[in-house]
Amino acid sequence: MSEPSEEGKVVTEIDERRRMILKSIVEGRKMDAYAEHRTKEMHTCWFCQKVCYQTPVKKIGERYVCIECLKQLKEIMETLDQWEKEIALAGEVKGKLDQSLTI
Repeated sequence: MSEPSEEGKVVTEIDERRRMILKSIVEGRKMDAYAEHRTKEMHTCWFCQKVCYQTPVKKIGERYVCIECLKQLKEIMETLDQWEKEIALAGEVKGKLDQSLTI
């Protein structure tokens, strides 16, 4: 068995580089095709400006809102009564302080 010649090694290295280049071009085109295919499903969240294609979004009127923002809104709405009570209490305290300072 004879060892491969220097010229044979160079040819196989060039072939390997060509295969690698072609493979990367093919992968790039696959990614472009995938992105183009998914573009129809991509929407930007009105609140956080995140581009969503894997994250679920809900169309509200003419705008889209992602699930994370909807969860935050739900949490805010559930605690809205507490906020209103705290604001009312702060107003009462301020009113009593103002009355006591004017006497």
